[in-house]
Amino acid sequence: MQTETLKAQVEKLMEKEEELLLRAVAQTMQEYNKKPTNAALKDWEAAKNALEEYQRKKQQEASGEIIFKGIPEALGYLKVENWKISQAKFYDDVRFIKRQKDGSFTKKEVDKYAAQFLQKRDGSDIEIDPFEKLKEETRFTKERADKVAFENEIARGNYILKSDAEQQLSARAAFLKSGIQGFFHSMSARLIELAEGKPEKGPDVLDFCLKEVEELFHHYSKPLVFEAVKIKSEETDAI
Repeated sequence: MQTETLKAQVEKLMEKEEELLLRAVAQTMQEYNKKPTNAALKDWEAAKNALEEYQRKKQQEASGEIIFKGIPEALGYLKVENWKISQAKFYDDVRFIKRQKDGSFTKKEVDKYAAQFLQKRDGSDIEIDPFEKLKEETRFTKERADKVAFENEIARGNYILKSDAEQQLSARAAFLKSGIQGFFHSMSARLIELAEGKPEKGPDVLDFCLKEVEELFHHYSKPLVFEAVKIKSEETDAI
């Protein structure tokens, strides 16, 4: 029972941390819209990055995914797994491994790299047919080229990242929620006056209004579904 209580308290603190980050994004965005200076833009981007990093770590913890913080950890893991790899080669090949935004690696991506480009020191791995290996390397190269092409399209402003869209919507929702709550705080007396009620009922009216706002925004807090955009081949040929 104590464990469940502690877990609930931790989850509540995490929700509070995320809410604070959302408010920070909303506030810095508001400041930038009021006065679009470089300093305001940096503050806004820093708030967005902090929120994105928090959400990324939250997803990783939920999935139980193994993360290597940097090259030394990933290289050490490969050596422990008996892959034939030197530090110089790994630093040269690291561009083939998909990295997280903070520079870390997932075990899944490191394993994928090892299976495609490395050999076991004791030769215990199954010999791969040369044709199959070439086909796999061609597929991997094409995936990397498609990724670069897509990133170029994003840089040109033709696409928007799902994470950016979610952060923008979350920030605006937090700003709207704050505005609505502020409205009820300032207008509760007027609402009672219009209803010809008793002023001492103000706290009850305000509490009711705020609970209704919370319930309303809870309905809109569900994850959004975005349709994936596929780049046509003729679009990538020009890159």
